[in-house]
Amino acid sequence: MDSYSELLNQFEKVSDELTNLIKKFPSERREEVIFDRWSLKNVVSHINHWMAHNINCLDSLVEGKTPFWQPDTDQYNYDGVEARKDRTWEDVYL
Repeated sequence: MDSYSELLNQFEKVSDELTNLIKKFPSERREEVIFDRWSLKNVVSHINHWMAHNINCLDSLVEGKTPFWQPDTDQYNYDGVEARKDRTWEDVYL
């Protein structure tokens, strides 16, 4: 198996594991702050925000451009969660 296929398989495995863990989480606790300052909804929002950024970076690489990296990751993390705080669970998760 080439390294690209191996990486893709690893990514799919981690993605499936994360999805399964989220599905097991009690729905009534999704917005309860239990991870330091974050709820499960905040964690999923954070992951979504970074995935969107990483897709943009990959698109830039495919186009032969230098991808933009966020200079202040703490602020980027905060902004991503804040931008999604009023969205429903379904909007954030799906």
